[in-house]
Amino acid sequence: ALRSRQEQIRPWVPHLYAGASSGGFGGSDSSSIDNFSDRADFDVAALWQVQNLGFGNAALRREQQSLTRQASLVVQQTRDIIAAEVTQAYQRIQMRLRQIDVTRPPVEAASQAIRLNLEGIRNGELRPIEIQQAIGALAAARAQYLDAVVDYNIAQFQMLRAIGQPPEIESHREED
Repeated sequence: ALRSRQEQIRPWVPHLYAGASSGGFGGSDSSSIDNFSDRADFDVAALWQVQNLGFGNAALRREQQSLTRQASLVVQQTRDIIAAEVTQAYQRIQMRLRQIDVTRPPVEAASQAIRLNLEGIRNGELRPIEIQQAIGALAAARAQYLDAVVDYNIAQFQMLRAIGQPPEIESHREED
């Protein structure tokens, strides 16, 4: 906006120049080289610059207005991209929380099944090989739960990045 305003008033504001010079001046009508004296000149000038009868100035003003609008659009576009990233990160966090809630009950159920199988083995109601299925179910349920927790942690890091606050990573060096 400032550059546009400058281009608008530029044709009406002159360029000012000032200068001074001094030296010696000498000579005469004859071939003699006497008659020297000092001389000093002072110059002041004001120049107005109109490009292409003023049309060039209008073009420069429109160019500056266009550049200002382009910069404004880039700012708006960047703001929209950031808002979209934050929204997506929030949705990922919510989805991962639901995933954790869904994968927690199978872990609890498989743990309960192992306890019941052990009790059945101790009481002689079940054979020891029958606990293998419960152990496999528990391992699978824990793996799914762990995947859900890891995905949730990743979503949290993505949210931090989206809001412009990536976590600081400290590097530890071993000193000799």
